[in-house]
Amino acid sequence: MPDRRIPIGGLLGIGFAVHPDTEHDLVKVVSHDGHALFDAVTGEKIAGGRDSGPATSSPDAQPDLLP
Repeated sequence: MPDRRIPIGGLLGIGFAVHPDTEHDLVKVVSHDGHALFDAVTGEKIAGGRDSGPATSSPDAQPDLLP
């Protein structure tokens, strides 16, 4: 079985959701290096980057990130 661990240095936050199309579990991570969204079933990195502006990177700015 392949090793599917992905190191996340300087982890600031983590969140979970369900993909609306595939119903796979999603994992959102935010670290000092940026942010990324992973498919927890396949391990695929769906999105990510280093530049998440403060205006759009907090739960307050994104209603769909609220609990």
